[in-house]
Amino acid sequence: MIPTVSPDLNILDESFDENRALSCKLAVQISSVHLACTVLDLQESRYLAAQIYRFPEQATAGDFCHQLREIAASGILSWHFASANLFVSNQLYTLVPWPLFNPSKQEDYLRFNLSGLQADVIYLTDRLPGLDAVVVFAIHRWLKDELSAIFGTARLHHTISPFVESILGRFKYAGSDPAVFLNIQPDIVEMLILDNHKVSLCNTFKYVTPEDLLYYTMFVLEQSGLTPDQVPLMITGEVGKHAPVIENLTAFFPHIDFVTRNDAFRYAPSFEEIPGHYLHNLLNAEHCEL
Repeated sequence: MIPTVSPDLNILDESFDENRALSCKLAVQISSVHLACTVLDLQESRYLAAQIYRFPEQATAGDFCHQLREIAASGILSWHFASANLFVSNQLYTLVPWPLFNPSKQEDYLRFNLSGLQADVIYLTDRLPGLDAVVVFAIHRWLKDELSAIFGTARLHHTISPFVESILGRFKYAGSDPAVFLNIQPDIVEMLILDNHKVSLCNTFKYVTPEDLLYYTMFVLEQSGLTPDQVPLMITGEVGKHAPVIENLTAFFPHIDFVTRNDAFRYAPSFEEIPGHYLHNLLNAEHCEL
């Protein structure tokens, strides 16, 4: 039997309760190894809660769904919210320029760019106004059905969407020199390069060890004709500033910085318990026109 799960991170403002949830917006991010959520008070533009749960690695679909239901049936995820958005984190996506996008060719776009795409998937899209593009992504049908059963009609997005849109909104005109952005998740790293006010690269890699992540970062720079001493490395995600993955990067990149929290929103005092670069995608999704 799978044990009852409890959050690794549990930030709850003392004023937040089930009644107040009715005027709040829930955002949930799901990957194969973790679930994170944030709660935004829509009237005050103030974040009141954040939680992170870890799933067992290499869990079967059945075990994953069992634990997902267990999390959703207890705590704040069982409360009723004014609205909710769901974000899936995986490598099953591609970007298509909006002027070239044809809704009837979603599967073709993905199969052209991804090898070994399974048949039992659902195809979905996000419009990215800041990039003038569309994210076409896939999610396993069993997971889509499970999320629909738990969260009802909540809209499903890809995590790359708020990452791209938030970075563009904040840094597009910060300078014309190249900059590399890494959103580091427990098993996935999202990479974005801004160069001369444009996105020159966007990709996602799975990694196991800190050395894997360093290799992919160096590989991306080499393919882009850049060297570590040329570009600042901007970090977001649930990784400590002294974690092994950061120490590896520091050995090669002299210019590393951590993206601070978006000051367009207010935050409950308990958010000071976590670094400002944590939960970047969820805490910026509300500003993205998805």
